[in-house]
Amino acid sequence: MIQICSPTHPEFTKLIAKLDAFLAVTDGDEHGFYDQFNSPSTLDLAVILTLGGAGLGCGGYRIKSKNAVEVKRMFVEEKYRNAGVATEILKSLEDDAKHNGFKRVVLETGKRQVAAIKFYERSGYTRIPNYPPYEEMENSVCFEKWL
Repeated sequence: MIQICSPTHPEFTKLIAKLDAFLAVTDGDEHGFYDQFNSPSTLDLAVILTLGGAGLGCGGYRIKSKNAVEVKRMFVEEKYRNAGVATEILKSLEDDAKHNGFKRVVLETGKRQVAAIKFYERSGYTRIPNYPPYEEMENSVCFEKWL
């Protein structure tokens, strides 16, 4: 079940800690740069997908402009990957954004996040030039989807 929650919700916080540990390894020396833009406190919407009260995955968005939101903090527990959890989370974020009048979703992920890149492409996102603050980051890949 998708649940809108506070970025301080215990299950959201637990999932974000796992995401941050994963990214600290995959981002390597660049982790500090990326980490400064990923504070859950900057989210305008946070969601978790739960089963029996336990968080299986999470995501959120922050308002980027009057017409666009930026998806942030997408994560799914490893044992629930490839089971539709990420799709359900992303769709809930897109639906909420559209319901609130936004017309575009953007996001950034790392080139080393091959599964994430494939997921966003399958979900209808297209690559765009890197937007600030990622325009100089070789590891970054940016995407957009019009709602």
